[in-house]
Amino acid sequence: MKTIMNVEEIKSEQITIMQTIAIIMNTMIGVSILSLPRLSGIVVGKGIIFSILIAILISLVGIFILSRLVANFPTLSFIELSDHLIGKPLSRFFGITIVLLIIFLTSMVAREFSSMMNTTMLLETPIFVTTLMIFIVVAISVRNDISTFAHIHFFYLPCIIIPIIFLILILLKDVETINLLPIFDREQYSLQLLFLEGIKIAGLPFMQIGTFIISLTVPFMVDKKQATKGSFIGVTTAGIFILIITLITIAVLGIETVKIETWPMLILARMIELPGEIFDRMDIIFLLVWILSGFTTIFSCYFLSAYTASRVFKLKSHRSITFILLPIFIVLTLLPHNIVDVYHFMNFGQYGLILTIIYPFLLYIISLFRNGKGVRL
Repeated sequence: MKTIMNVEEIKSEQITIMQTIAIIMNTMIGVSILSLPRLSGIVVGKGIIFSILIAILISLVGIFILSRLVANFPTLSFIELSDHLIGKPLSRFFGITIVLLIIFLTSMVAREFSSMMNTTMLLETPIFVTTLMIFIVVAISVRNDISTFAHIHFFYLPCIIIPIIFLILILLKDVETINLLPIFDREQYSLQLLFLEGIKIAGLPFMQIGTFIISLTVPFMVDKKQATKGSFIGVTTAGIFILIITLITIAVLGIETVKIETWPMLILARMIELPGEIFDRMDIIFLLVWILSGFTTIFSCYFLSAYTASRVFKLKSHRSITFILLPIFIVLTLLPHNIVDVYHFMNFGQYGLILTIIYPFLLYIISLFRNGKGVRL
């Protein structure tokens, strides 16, 4: 069978299990978690804890399916194994649809990131200028190979995780457990509502791309048998961080305050005071952390868009399409009028789970019947 991704390409660009974990965590712990407590808190209140757990479970199911599917075809990309299983016409249709979905999700993440930057730091800068700067920096970074992509994520992970842990530890003294009770009020929120909100959270860009990114990394892993394990660790660890951050936010501020603040986590950062007044504005330091986390999320989304598109259109390398996608991203990013529109558009991401979880599941079932062992090196 003719493939674009040859064996030599795979062997020359190997990713370790730790790098896989770093890629997933950096993608999922993005700027969107600044607003997650408010977005879901408005709908399900303190029941958001259960909704996040449901979202994590959905992501774990998706990551299991994808890692097993792609690992069974180690010499093929996701698009190429789709060609093999369902034929090129149908595979191309789904492939193009997935590329469009990823481009859309990437644009919404970038717009949210730009809005956060303009609201907190670049007050006089037009949103177009902020967006353009972000995408130029990311586009240049995306032109690197998959090995460099993995090394960048692995390098930046401690720079994101350590400050977040520091933030959580400092804020523990301000936690009011009464703000978390009752965790589940059946009179206000039904199980059905919590489950539907969990699906919506799983469909948010940072969760959905964080899951689907495994379709990119598995073919390049050193030990593909470790793909499922590494993916589970990455999603579970990132999910725990998201859950703890949400719990701390509600426990410190209270659900009513969380509902009216656009980015509740920034309020928490402003509350931090260190002994001796070493820093007057700790929120500036944490803003830099969120900028870095926003960059890594957009970086993953852009790389996945370019790589998947290159496989759909049979290009030699993803580099050739990197700057072609740039104007598309910018136009879509400027489409929402304000941050409210951004979150409205993000809600459509839940329907993308059909492409990023259900579609791979169907491919996996087909692979069991057609060619259970896949294609081995």
